[in-house]
Amino acid sequence: MTYPDIGDIVRDQINKTLESAKAAEKKGFTEEAASKYESAAMLMQQYADFPCPSDEKKKRLEQVLKLKRRSKELLHGYSSKPLVDSQKGLRADTHQDSKEIEEDFESEFSSLITKTDVTWDDIGGLESTKRQIKTAYVMALAKPPLGQHYAALNRILFFGPPGTGKTTMAAAVAGELKSTFFQVNSHDLISKYVGESSKQIAALYALAQKKAPSIVYIDEIDAMVPQPGSVDNNAAQLVVNTFKTILDGMGKYIHKELVLTIAATNYPWQMDKAIASRFRGMTIYIPLPDAAARKAIFDIHLTKKGQKTALSMDELVNKTNMYSGREIEMVCQQAIRSMLDRANPGMENLADKGIDFIRNYQLVAKELNQADFESAFENVKPVATPAMLSNYEIWMQSLNNTGSGKGG
Repeated sequence: MTYPDIGDIVRDQINKTLESAKAAEKKGFTEEAASKYESAAMLMQQYADFPCPSDEKKKRLEQVLKLKRRSKELLHGYSSKPLVDSQKGLRADTHQDSKEIEEDFESEFSSLITKTDVTWDDIGGLESTKRQIKTAYVMALAKPPLGQHYAALNRILFFGPPGTGKTTMAAAVAGELKSTFFQVNSHDLISKYVGESSKQIAALYALAQKKAPSIVYIDEIDAMVPQPGSVDNNAAQLVVNTFKTILDGMGKYIHKELVLTIAATNYPWQMDKAIASRFRGMTIYIPLPDAAARKAIFDIHLTKKGQKTALSMDELVNKTNMYSGREIEMVCQQAIRSMLDRANPGMENLADKGIDFIRNYQLVAKELNQADFESAFENVKPVATPAMLSNYEIWMQSLNNTGSGKGG
């Protein structure tokens, strides 16, 4: 018995969906047409995942982008040439040139712009670290001494244990400078569309330059590493090379417009060595909070929010050695929830009275006691270990000892 080729089936579904999209568009049913084009894009993505020559795969992926773009055009109320030939189905000339694709990517990256009102006052302690960061961006923005030229800082690497406030630090820089804040996870830059990741990175920085002053914050930079033996190794290497080239080229914007790259990692030893070398001399360790910083963090999350506690601040500080700022915040939140549950017996019964009743119900608060904090500490344990802290010191030493070259 002969079975139909699954690729042919998907192709037929694509053409039928496109015919429906064309018909809906012709009748003026724009929302329906947009939905049909989006469905066709999803089917085309499946079609592109089937084994085929690389040039054919590229064409199919470009058609995915074209279909998605058409869907967006219809939703935003403007039109372009139809994508469908009534006799042949999907047009053959759906290729997008690099400028059009870059515009699509810029549109996507606009969604990564985050409004931030974070200031340095929102970060407890870490005064030495704050000073390092402030000094770095002042040098990047200020005019150089008369008659002198120097390479001002345009990139910083934050590294340290999880939960120490690396993202908050980056947001504070953007907030203080009133700059555009792009909050990007490195996974956002590793496109599922093979060969498009490098264009995504170029589009991100093109948009950052248009929106300057800009802070491009890239979290989990360690994930941007080609994996030896991986089928996508070449594509990943292209991403790394593109990112390196952009970092090397950003110097021409110094003292004109600020585009500051702040990368962050919990595991710097897992970074691509060539990328890590670009941050040599521009690395800032974001440590676990010391006693003074922990006290400031408790003050932010308890005292400044009107909470009263039977435990002294010194007791809380002593109990949180090796805790990150985020973990201390979680301890406070859990202790408060424990207190509210204790102070409002039968609170779960309110759920049956409807949302309007709940919104008008006034919760009762009491002093946070030993049991509230014991419950919180039982549920929130520090992630960092002495061995992890030692690894940061070893990595920093290794980075400084690799020489002054850029490493590729």
